[in-house]
Amino acid sequence: MKRRHRLPISSDEPAHRRSDLANSLAAVGLIDEAFDVALEASERVPDDLHALQVLVNAALASGRLREAQDHLNRWRQLSRDEGKGTCHAEQIDSLVAASDQGLFSEDGVREILRVAASIQIKARVRRDRFAVWESFEEPGSFLMMQYMVTSSAQAADMNFELADRWAQSPTLMAYPGLQFKPMFSGTLGDDRASAVE
Repeated sequence: MKRRHRLPISSDEPAHRRSDLANSLAAVGLIDEAFDVALEASERVPDDLHALQVLVNAALASGRLREAQDHLNRWRQLSRDEGKGTCHAEQIDSLVAASDQGLFSEDGVREILRVAASIQIKARVRRDRFAVWESFEEPGSFLMMQYMVTSSAQAADMNFELADRWAQSPTLMAYPGLQFKPMFSGTLGDDRASAVE
């Protein structure tokens, strides 16, 4: 995947190729590298809304909440005539506010997302998309659902591993972060999934 994207990229290529690479890196769990590539793409074309959108998503997916909000605010300034918001805008604002209130730490969010990414890489599955929800029952509690191109059964196994690694990590348990929870969901049908779920 990296070779396929990097071959057409040279120093003179348009930034959208870098944005495409950033999306692909994020899809396979390389979230920190995806952010770096998305940042480089956006720096090459600072007024490009698509490159900025990719950067906002990459910052959020890697747990860089304040950076996501900074880039989101820049997106809002540039897109005044082109729309009211961008994907995850309301959630990013809410996540930063919750972090500022001490409900969880940004370091904890970044660390648990890195653990989730390592589980994804180990499972060799691709992320299709992700979504963030704030709980209505528990204000300040958030779920980041990562929709993986795999069976529900494999996604359930990944969730079990994520919970085990979280519980066994003194570093993760030391962070106030239990109110930010990543979770995997499989997008492929699987008759065996009902038994696991």
